[in-house]
Amino acid sequence: MLERLRHLESRYGKGFLLDVGAGTGSFVDAARKHGWDAIGVEMPDFTPAHKHVINVDITKNPIPGYEDARFHIIHIHHVLEHVALLSKFLNGCINHLADDGVMIVEVPNEVESLSISIKHVLGMKYQSRTAYLAHRFFFTKGFLKKLFIEKNLNIIQLVTPFTCYDSGLLHRWYDHFQSIIKMGNTTEVHLRKKISGK
Repeated sequence: MLERLRHLESRYGKGFLLDVGAGTGSFVDAARKHGWDAIGVEMPDFTPAHKHVINVDITKNPIPGYEDARFHIIHIHHVLEHVALLSKFLNGCINHLADDGVMIVEVPNEVESLSISIKHVLGMKYQSRTAYLAHRFFFTKGFLKKLFIEKNLNIIQLVTPFTCYDSGLLHRWYDHFQSIIKMGNTTEVHLRKKISGK
């Protein structure tokens, strides 16, 4: 979390941050402890409650107390794959994005990663540590590009960053190699609203 915050701050500066799908609020807490003005949102039925996380369905309603707020950074980390109404969800997020703000979206790369490609070639069964969480969407880079173009968003950056949840040296090297060849385990997209004429 701290590494991600440092990266965002070095690239875009500190600002008003909204963490969508904030879960327990740990990312919001980390941001606030490091000088960010930050809040999070979660679905109304999500527990436990957290003092900096507002329970709201962003596909249906503005954020209570922040109806007119516009955020410098909107952070959506491993959320899109769980959303049923994808277009409405993104509209709700975009409505709260400042004109010069940045939306950071990260999703699992469960279709185009090197690991999945190798398993496909070898005829091995698809397995994922995360698929059991009932993912509704499995994203390709092409699908993401089309989705964000339709939402009138400019892609600043689309990468498969190095993310490794295994401490083994060989596993870490392999995950790093996947990210270098742009076939890593996750896909991260940085987005801005399109400015008329650009």
